Amino acid sequence: MLDTTTGLVSFPSAPGNGVAITADFQFDVPVRFDTDRLAATIDSYGSRSWHDIPIVEIRVYAYSLTKGCDKTITTCFSRFNNVVNFRGEPLVPGLDRMLETAGTRSAF
Repeated sequence: MLDTTTGLVSFPSAPGNGVAITADFQFDVPVRFDTDRLAATIDSYGSRSWHDIPIVEIRVYAYSLTKGCDKTITTCFSRFNNVVNFRGEPLVPGLDRMLETAGTRSAF
């Protein structure tokens, strides 16, 4: 049986010892040309041929992205349950609070 999502072929029972397993089928592989020009030969009027067409297989990789950490202790606790390993300083005031002076202090 062929699993069309993975491409794996499985047998309901193992083939006997020495039995040759063969397959005859077509498959599609995405490719691109390896060069910007193809050398053509003019055989006769209106007829051309290409002796060599260099192609390269295009590898398709699938990735899945998930929303990650926003570096806050709230997210570390609620989403990942990992406050023990939180390496931030949530109780240290930000630079704006630390650098303010009497002349720049805003009323709270």
